[in-house]
Amino acid sequence: MDFARHLKSRFDRPVVMLSSFADAKYNGQAIAAGVDCYFRLPMDFEQVGHAMDRLLNVK
Repeated sequence: MDFARHLKSRFDRPVVMLSSFADAKYNGQAIAAGVDCYFRLPMDFEQVGHAMDRLLNVK
């Protein structure tokens, strides 16, 4: 989570975290660290695509 916080503050770009953990344990920690989107297994790739489009301002 510290690395995600560092990336967000250093580069001021959207940070997306993909987790291999099936539980939602780290979701709150990731959001608190400044992660813009947090996805965990099993991933809904359509949802990931929509989030990426939104973060990258793709229309």
